[in-house]
Parts: sequence; structure tokens; C-alpha cells
Amino acid sequence: MRKIIIIGGRGNGTVLASTIEDLNRTKKTWKILGFLNDVEKKLINGYPVLGKISNNSIKNYLKYNDVYF
Repeated sequence: MRKIIIIGGRGNGTVLASTIEDLNRTKKTWKILGFLNDVEKKLINGYPVLGKISNNSIKNYLKYNDVYF
């Protein structure tokens, strides 16, 4: 299963999360790890906020070959 981190939050980010959830109903392909977001600090649509949108936050996850953004 591919892991994905959504950059953003309420608005386009939640639309993307909803789309991934819909796709997973047909075939489980993606695991949403959470969001990178500059404003929210708690959950977004039930998924954790993993940090702010920054190069450092992204670099922390780029070392994993199975994490997508």
C-alpha cells in the first residue's frame, strides 16, 4: 500500500483525502498518513497534522521510498 501525505488542509486537501477514500473503497491502494498544514494543529477530517509546510517537514519524509505527496 502506498503512503501519502497531503500538503494543505481544509479545502483542496480535504477534497483530495475524500477522493483517496473513495478510490480505496474499490481497491485499497493508499494509506493517508496525514496533512502538512501551516494553520491547523489538530486533526483534519480525522487525519493528523504532521507538521507545517516547510522544506524540513518534507525532507523528513523524503527519505522513505514509499511515501508520496
